[in-house]
This record gives sequence, C-alpha cells and structure tokens, in this order.
Amino acid sequence: MPSQQQYEIPRQLQDILLDFSVQYLVEQPGDVVDFALDYFNRMNASRLLANMMTHSDDELMVSNEETLKNGRFSFSFWVIK
Repeated sequence: MPSQQQYEIPRQLQDILLDFSVQYLVEQPGDVVDFALDYFNRMNASRLLANMMTHSDDELMVSNEETLKNGRFSFSFWVIK
C-alpha cells in the first residue's frame, strides 16, 4: 500500500476556495465550470485593476508576449494619454 503524503494547504488557497464555494452556494448556478470560469476571471480582472491603480503608466504597458502566461490568457490594459 503506497504511503499517503501530507500536503500543507496555503492559507491564501483556503481563503480563495472558501470564498468561491460560498459564492457558488449562494448563487446556485446551473453549471459549476462556467461559474468557476466567470468567478476567477472576475477575480483576475479585479486584481489587475487594483494593480493598475498602484503602478506608474510606464509599468502598465504590457507587451503581447506578456498577455499569455502559463497557458492562460490574461487582460492587458493600455494607458493612452
């Protein structure tokens, strides 16, 4: 019988999954995968917007190569003045 390895679950992951689970239970959507995609895309957009508010305009210029990370698309914000 293989030994079971113990993993420590990071607090941030616990918090994110708890928030997601509660929101899922409150909204009771028909499709959990579609809900998860929408939920985490909104979370990502909020983080990017918050990040955008704390950085200079020069730091916000994102190249096309940076829009695809870890096999996932992310939002890119361009500041035009």
